[in-house]
Formats: sequence, C-alpha cells, structure tokens
Amino acid sequence: MTTLEAVPLEVVLRDVLDGIQIIDGGLQIEQLTSAQIALVIVRVQRMRHAKVTELENLTVALGQAKKEATEAHAEAFLKAAGQPSERTQVAKLAAAEAEFQVDAANAALAACKAAMKVLEDDWDSCRTIAADQRAKKNSFEGVGA
Repeated sequence: MTTLEAVPLEVVLRDVLDGIQIIDGGLQIEQLTSAQIALVIVRVQRMRHAKVTELENLTVALGQAKKEATEAHAEAFLKAAGQPSERTQVAKLAAAEAEFQVDAANAALAACKAAMKVLEDDWDSCRTIAADQRAKKNSFEGVGA
C-alpha cells in the first residue's frame, strides 16, 4: 500500500473524500478512484510549483546573505589597524553574524531541495499507480489488445 511522504492523502483530498474509509496508518493511494488520483497528482504538482517558487526566493536570500557577509568582512578588514593576521581576525569577528545568516539561508535552501525531492517521489508514485489502474481497466475491457 502506498501513501504520500510529503503530506497525508487525507489532507490533499479533504474536500473530496466521499465516504472513503480510512484504514489504520492513513489513506492509501490504492483506495482512490482514477479521478481522485488525478486530483492528487494535480495538487502535488501545485505543491511542487510552490516549492519551486520558494526555492527561487531562498536562492536569492542566500545570495543576499553572502553579499552582506562579504561586505561586512571587507569593511571590517579595511577599517582595522594592525598586522594582516590581526585585521583578518577582526574582520572574521565582525562578519560572524552575517556568516551565520549565510549558513541559515543555506540550510533553508537544502531543506527546500529535500522537500522538492519528496514531492517528486510522491508525484511519481501517484502516476505509477494511475497508470497501473488504467492498464488493469484496459485489460479487463479488452482495450489495447
């Protein structure tokens, strides 16, 4: 039996469940009709599109954070007095918060990419089960023989 990884099917189909009995462990894709599977595919695709938009925004945020960290480091280095090694240490300290923001933005970007992979897997699972249902239906009806 197959479930979605990114979000429970009950959430994806909350408005169209039409009396489907949910077994222990959650709703399974195999319990759905072809029309419901098609709806799940469309909704998962919309979630993927939303993640693409989020991914774009996070990529821009990461670039901005890197720019700010580089500027903070450079400004502190240029303003500091002393030997180059001392100036480097002062600049690293001054840019520490900006570097943390870079790391945080990078982590958010990685999490978004992982979520995209899960949504892709869910979408592929739904497509495979839908194709299997069509093949079974066609074999019973003699279509494609």
